[in-house]
Amino acid sequence: MILKIVVLLGIAIYLFIEGYWPLTILAIAAIIPSAGLIIAILLAILLLISAQYWVFGILSTLIAWNLIGNYLMQKKSKRTENQMSTLNYFIDYCRTYLTDIHGLSYEDAQLLILDPELGPRMDDVKRKWAWNDLQASDDPDDILKMKDYDSQQMQRINRLIDEYRNQFKKRKSKIKDYLKSIGHPLGVD
Repeated sequence: MILKIVVLLGIAIYLFIEGYWPLTILAIAAIIPSAGLIIAILLAILLLISAQYWVFGILSTLIAWNLIGNYLMQKKSKRTENQMSTLNYFIDYCRTYLTDIHGLSYEDAQLLILDPELGPRMDDVKRKWAWNDLQASDDPDDILKMKDYDSQQMQRINRLIDEYRNQFKKRKSKIKDYLKSIGHPLGVD
């Protein structure tokens, strides 16, 4: 963003000195975030027509960097969003399994999910689940959204949740103490 502003202001100053007043205004207007790309493309075309080839080259490079950067940022954002939705579906599956199958309250299910000893073991089980229990064509999000607790694919995860559910009464105070120590709202009585 700063590079874009510096380059466009440099172009505007050059065009002002050279006497291209309308192009100077376009160069300054190209800084506007919402319409800047369209204005910059228009400015590049006018620079090409005006035979300002080296300024056209600089502006074209800036436009290309901008387009490539936007594409890569969008791709990264979508990948992160997909990873987060799978995590949210997984947490929701575990919570509803605990409430529907084991009859835990919503708060107790949340506490159990936040058990610090469960986390590392669950990571290992999730990895095995993804590699061993799912077919290549299976979408983990779809399987988790179905909440098919009796499905063969979910048995590995269900067994681990069952194991920690059986220890929950003994561990509940330890989990709350841990959450309190890290400042989590569920750690407060």
